[in-house]
Amino acid sequence: MENRTSRNPEGRDGDTPTVNPSSELIEYYRDGLAHVVDGNDQLAVIPLMDAWDFHNRVDGRGKQLAYGAGVALAVLVTNDVGLSSLREEVLDTIEDPNELPDVARSVFDATTGGTPDRTPEGLREGVPEETSELDEIEMRAFARLLGEALD
Repeated sequence: MENRTSRNPEGRDGDTPTVNPSSELIEYYRDGLAHVVDGNDQLAVIPLMDAWDFHNRVDGRGKQLAYGAGVALAVLVTNDVGLSSLREEVLDTIEDPNELPDVARSVFDATTGGTPDRTPEGLREGVPEETSELDEIEMRAFARLLGEALD
């Protein structure tokens, strides 16, 4: 797994066409969530921010991934005064929780004061035997983040 130390702001300004999830977005998302699974929250922030940066430029599955990265960030930066505006931006931008990956919805609910429909244990136990690496990382990362959001 690559350790990112700088952000890729490419396409953040100006009119960039909507695209499907790129391998770059998927890589940022996977890397950030893998750091969450490993308990390396500080290392997770940059790739998750890079994935979140795609939220205005993608639709469909790409938007789900970018929004999922944003929800993960919202939990990770909760106690970071310097990044509180990022947390607010994420939570204000996501108007419909149905646009999130399924495993991120409970974390979003807990983060916004709602009642999550799953528990961290339920998310961890929900990993099917035959699943993709990304799906497994998502479930494990969001199970951990849900536990933190509920504390």
